[in-house]
Amino acid sequence: MSSLNLSRFWERGKSIKAEPAIDNRRRLIKTAVRYGLWLVLAATANANRRHFGLTTTWLPHLLG
Repeated sequence: MSSLNLSRFWERGKSIKAEPAIDNRRRLIKTAVRYGLWLVLAATANANRRHFGLTTTWLPHLLG
């Protein structure tokens, strides 16, 4: 088991942070995944709407 070096952690006023480029890349990946999920959800809703011949997917919810 390797030893974790926390010497910088104890220094006052300093924190251990990832590089800004890495944080930006992570944020972009999270955003892309979030938008991807919304696109899949919208495509599924549209496919169901076409399959069941509905003009809008809100009508069953408003009537039910």
